[in-house]
Amino acid sequence: MRITKQATAEVVLNEMGERLARIRLDRNLTQAQQATQAGVSRRSVERLEAGTVGTQSPGFIRLSGRA
Repeated sequence: MRITKQATAEVVLNEMGERLARIRLDRNLTQAQQATQAGVSRRSVERLEAGTVGTQSPGFIRLSGRA
């Protein structure tokens, strides 16, 4: 999916989460391994991949930098 200006925040977060999960899986990493590398909790990775970032934006940014 292409993210456009018309996309709602929810759609963008869901798409970003799916992309993060795809990259993690392509690298053969578990959520726990990805979390350790990014310095966040496994639960944060789970939430980010589900598109439920909420107040976890700093974690999202750190994970994005590792993607």
